[in-house]
Amino acid sequence: MAPPTKVVRYPRDGTRAGSRFRLRGPEKLALVHINETRPFPGDLRAHTMAEPATDTTGGDRRNRRALILDAAIELFRRHGFEATGIDDIGAAAGISGPGVYRHFEGKQDILDAAVGYGSERLLVHSEEILGAERAPRDTLDALVRSMVSDVLDEPALVTVLLRERRNLSERGRQAWDRALQTFLAEWVEALRRLMPDVDEAAARTRIWVAMGMVLSAAQYDSEVDRDDMAELLQQMLLGALTAGG
Repeated sequence: MAPPTKVVRYPRDGTRAGSRFRLRGPEKLALVHINETRPFPGDLRAHTMAEPATDTTGGDRRNRRALILDAAIELFRRHGFEATGIDDIGAAAGISGPGVYRHFEGKQDILDAAVGYGSERLLVHSEEILGAERAPRDTLDALVRSMVSDVLDEPALVTVLLRERRNLSERGRQAWDRALQTFLAEWVEALRRLMPDVDEAAARTRIWVAMGMVLSAAQYDSEVDRDDMAELLQQMLLGALTAGG
């Protein structure tokens, strides 16, 4: 069995060095949750270190929390937050219902953590792309590919992000709204670099409409091959963003 990895966490004040994303006060909740609940997937594993963690118990605890979070996200997708109970989440994660409380304060805490993870994933991807030196069209193309990949790779998470805002805690809603506005502002900046004649309001409208179209794919079980679906969604998203340009 491979040794657990030590997760490199962002500062607990909710900031990231070199980033334009800043959350302070109540809005830092999302980042605090994601840094304590599950390791980053896929390309976000760049945020982990290879050497073994000295506290294997802590590593096991993080893994158990990740299992609970994954199980809850899938159940929230299938049945909705209100129809999912702690016992359901525990059973899906392979532990007793009361055992969930050793890792989370309750069901709403799990939802806050899931949405915090989703918002952090989106922001890390977009800021990595915007931080690289690219031509405006290449930047927009990279953002589109990243968005489509997230939708296809994490359909349950995307569905929860879209459906369950009203069930977040007040602090969770503040964190999600702030992250979403930051994410949207980054896309507006990228689009206007490519299309400077489009004003901010028009750019924002294009992005909302285009993203709504693509994000809805997370709630549709398509029989289309994954690569073909990705290409189709990328073409649709780019077409909607740059229509008339």
